[in-house]
Amino acid sequence: MKKGDVLVREGEEADRFYMVVGGRVEVRAAGRRKAQLRAGDFFGEIGLLSGTVSEATATAAEDGELLAMGKNEFQYILDYYAPVRRQFMEMLRIRAPHLRPQAESAEAPIVVTESALPKAKERWVDALLWLGGGFVLLTALALVLRSDWLNFATLIVGGFVGPVTFVAYIRGHQLLGFSTLRLGLIFLSSAVVAVPLAWYLEHVSLFGAGQSDFSRFKVPLTVSVIEEGAKLLVCLALIRTKQMRFLMDAVVFGAAAGMGFAAIESVIYGWSHLGEASSMGMLSVLWIRALLSPFGHGTWTAIAAAGIWIAAAARATAAGADARRRIQPWNAAFLLAAVVALHALWDLRFEGGLAKVGMMAAVGGAGIGLLYLLVRTGRREEYRAFSALNPYVQEAVRHVDTAREASGELRCDGCGTVSPAGDALLRPLRTRAEGQVLNETRRPRSKSSDFATHPRIKRVTL
Repeated sequence: MKKGDVLVREGEEADRFYMVVGGRVEVRAAGRRKAQLRAGDFFGEIGLLSGTVSEATATAAEDGELLAMGKNEFQYILDYYAPVRRQFMEMLRIRAPHLRPQAESAEAPIVVTESALPKAKERWVDALLWLGGGFVLLTALALVLRSDWLNFATLIVGGFVGPVTFVAYIRGHQLLGFSTLRLGLIFLSSAVVAVPLAWYLEHVSLFGAGQSDFSRFKVPLTVSVIEEGAKLLVCLALIRTKQMRFLMDAVVFGAAAGMGFAAIESVIYGWSHLGEASSMGMLSVLWIRALLSPFGHGTWTAIAAAGIWIAAAARATAAGADARRRIQPWNAAFLLAAVVALHALWDLRFEGGLAKVGMMAAVGGAGIGLLYLLVRTGRREEYRAFSALNPYVQEAVRHVDTAREASGELRCDGCGTVSPAGDALLRPLRTRAEGQVLNETRRPRSKSSDFATHPRIKRVTL
């Protein structure tokens, strides 16, 4: 291929499957760039699997080489190798959930048991030890030395210890995910943008109008709608819904946005006590909010973001998916309504302290319970997709951390997803998987070089 060659044109009938051997291919849809494909990437499979016209235009961004396979040969490969067919069907589900395969697979769906799920990473412990230990040390020094600088440092560390640890804990349950930099951007943007936006809206609609009685349910309900809306607005402004391939993506992004809001809110509350020359009051507020942070903003926004994701997924799968895979939209409505109600009840004031504690305990337990169900569902979904795309998934998951240390994280240029295993690990796993399938069918084993020179596959060099 030569730079500028149009390989696939949007709206035309799909008749070939392409794999990039060398060079770079740019994919655009509706005039907007969707992805940059390099050696090892492929395209054209969506139209072949669904029988629809091409949804994007693929253009050679530089000179290179392609492997091209006709429609009949592509279908022959899928019929011949069951794991390959499963991989492409899963890829179609992820890339184009609104489309239905021409021929539904007769294979039994992959069942993921609780014992098969990989163990969650415990990187949150490092965050807790470093930030929590620093908070304890700074608290002791601030009480003894009574220094303004120490009070300020304690205020900052105390405000962030709970939120950062919570986000690290939720991120540790994710098998596939995005870079830490992107999560940090959402965390900080929520702190810088969502907090002032929520304060302004609350001042205009409530406090400026003299409505500040939180014993009346209308006031905390309004605050709940404003704050959750501000956090979700920031979360969705920084990421496109189509980039949230899995439910766990939404949960992690929502947790980051909610905890960024909670961190700055804790700092503001602590600062108000520090301004009254009460360092003990500031420390008390910080410790209480650090301990209660897992039950508040991070949990609520993670659930709300999951509701947004479910609503988008329900819309995408409404026409293309069968009854088994169709996502029901009322689940999204339930989650969003539950978040608003939980937040409002948490802020509701009671005359008796015991009633307030009981309500906070009930709200916190309900929120954590909902989040637990979403995390468990999201992990199973990720693992099911990873199982379909990697036949030796058990071995791959066991060596995820080793592969990362050896070759670093692999990142998708199209959606920004971070691969859980290095290329040095996945390549031999794919080779062994292909070898096992060929041995089971008692057919001659073919290497990747044989695949490239197969008479039905055309090597394109223009």
